[in-house]
Amino acid sequence: LIRPVARGHRASVWWSLLGNCLVFDSCDNGVAYRKTCAQAGMNCPNAVTLDGTKLMGNGFVSGDAPPPPLERMDVSFGATPASQSPRMAALEAEGAVLVRLAEALEAAEAAAAQRAEAEPHLQGALHDAEAELEEVANQMAHIDEQVRVLQGSCT
Repeated sequence: LIRPVARGHRASVWWSLLGNCLVFDSCDNGVAYRKTCAQAGMNCPNAVTLDGTKLMGNGFVSGDAPPPPLERMDVSFGATPASQSPRMAALEAEGAVLVRLAEALEAAEAAAAQRAEAEPHLQGALHDAEAELEEVANQMAHIDEQVRVLQGSCT
């Protein structure tokens, strides 16, 4: 295989051994590739590592090297329960934010409705207060006039 006699011999031997199997230098790199494929929604072919570990298309890991413990694994092969999916957690957080925003919007709309309801009453009260102020101003002017007349008659 190092110095093939026939052209293409090396490639045909590798294809016979591996087929469409991918080769990774470590199990961690193979798992990372699988994780990327899973996040992109693509199927991943079988893979092998240089130390002999085989990552099968169905997610089974075999070989000399034991797989890492489940607590350390960033990804598991097969269907992840929706409750454990990072995407589901992100969607739940976004949903909670949307609920809070909807509640704030409803409160703002209720406050605007109360203001719109109170506006005519406030305008009427303002008009009444302005009329009363004008009447008091007229009375004050009348009283000032009477005071001047009385001061003129006293002198």
